[in-house]
Amino acid sequence: MLRFASCFAALAVLPACSGGIDRSAFNLDVCQSSAQWDPLAGISPADPDAFVELAEIDDQAKSAQVLSTHGASCTSAPDPTACRAAIASVTSNSGWSTPICGGGGCRTSLQFFVTEKAGVVSVIDDDASLAALLAPIDVAADAVLVAAYADPIAYPPAAVDCTEPQALERADGSFDVFLATGDGTCTDRVEQDVAVFPNGTTALLDETTSKATQTCLSP
Repeated sequence: MLRFASCFAALAVLPACSGGIDRSAFNLDVCQSSAQWDPLAGISPADPDAFVELAEIDDQAKSAQVLSTHGASCTSAPDPTACRAAIASVTSNSGWSTPICGGGGCRTSLQFFVTEKAGVVSVIDDDASLAALLAPIDVAADAVLVAAYADPIAYPPAAVDCTEPQALERADGSFDVFLATGDGTCTDRVEQDVAVFPNGTTALLDETTSKATQTCLSP
């Protein structure tokens, strides 16, 4: 499934915002710092022995760039060398797509996930397959990953706001996940509260938009 987001939204820095959705009850933080989210850090795949990789390729690159990994690859593969080569050569014509803008133009970038176990390499490039990879969704890292890729308001990781905790676990085992993009000054500030259920399905609970107060030059 291809998803496109604004060039400028994807480049926005996400500061704390006093208005919009109240996330004072959110107490689960999956970010590694106040400005960085590693999509695969802390995830709990359905198969605990699976290696998972997040890769990105753009229309100017000949091979995919590795953005994040979980686990060790090819540990039980019959031919580890061939296994690693197979992972490195994986590409996809589907996934999560966005323009990358700068230097007077834009190019298309495509993200997808790669999994490996016992030398068998597979591609995850749609919402349902990503949810199945992680289900049951029982940790905050899984919930944030599913929410950010299933219904992003901006291209991940731009939608994951690391300035405050991003998740809240409910008594029924579901999670609320906070997503945001824009700063409310040069770009519209859009905030979402997304429910992520144990089976990996999602629902939009709330959304607010604060219109930009200024017209700013693009970078």
